[in-house]
Amino acid sequence: MYESSLPKIWADGSKLSQVWTNYLIDNALDAMNNNGILELVMKNYGERIEVHITDSASGMPPEIQARIFEPFFTTKLFCKGSRLGLEVIGRLVENRHQGPISVESYPGKTQFMISLPVYQPQA
Repeated sequence: MYESSLPKIWADGSKLSQVWTNYLIDNALDAMNNNGILELVMKNYGERIEVHITDSASGMPPEIQARIFEPFFTTKLFCKGSRLGLEVIGRLVENRHQGPISVESYPGKTQFMISLPVYQPQA
């Protein structure tokens, strides 16, 4: 769900496409074993747009949540994935797009929240 009147954001579209598709959505589908509910919500909060990506998987314990943005940390089997996904997301969102990213997770729900600045044209 998204608001039809969302303003433009300051972003590198190809990099954000990687964030959404290659990492967050793919990880959510994997966590749900391709069977569950995946919800994407975008809302306008004035100077920022918030994107929430929520899945109905089993959730992550707090000790894992605290480490998910560390380089090379993974809960996947060694042969699965690049072992860089969530660390890359953190760098792309926070450093390149000046937006915080956070996660909330408990059994039956994991939600990533990303806040991105609205595009402000130079005068």
